[in-house]
Amino acid sequence: MQKEREAASSCYLIVAIEKTSLGIAAGGLCVLVILNALNVIGRSLLPSPFTWVDECMSFVMVVSVFSGALAATRKGCHISVDIFYQLMPLMLRKVVRVAGAVVSVATLATLGVASTKIVDILRQFDQRSDAMEFPVWIVQSVVPIFLFISAALIIYLAFQTVDEPEKVKGE
Repeated sequence: MQKEREAASSCYLIVAIEKTSLGIAAGGLCVLVILNALNVIGRSLLPSPFTWVDECMSFVMVVSVFSGALAATRKGCHISVDIFYQLMPLMLRKVVRVAGAVVSVATLATLGVASTKIVDILRQFDQRSDAMEFPVWIVQSVVPIFLFISAALIIYLAFQTVDEPEKVKGE
């Protein structure tokens, strides 16, 4: 009974992460459309364009892309070529799935550690954006956060799918 409660609570956390990341990505895309419209209006109709819009759009794009990637990680929707995988025997598929998860987690963790160091350097130097004078480290801190969350999701999903029966695409 305790294991079922723990599984259910962790599942709620995973679903909450997925929905939150999708909401952030969708909201970011809406903000991008609005900012782009402001940019067009500023360049076409006003005597001087808004200088901060391009920079703000870049910041919003970083957050949107990484939160969308997090949702894709949760759903297993990243691009993959699995023709050889589908031809493998079931036991070999499980080994390949675990090996892929190990490689993915190692890559994400390495990138996360490296990007954490870069964010710390940006913070120490008080690097600010040109137009908005916004601390760049705040926006860039999204990168390691989402990389580490993605690695944790891959670990969780690897443990969840090892014991599950194999699903054939198209079913």
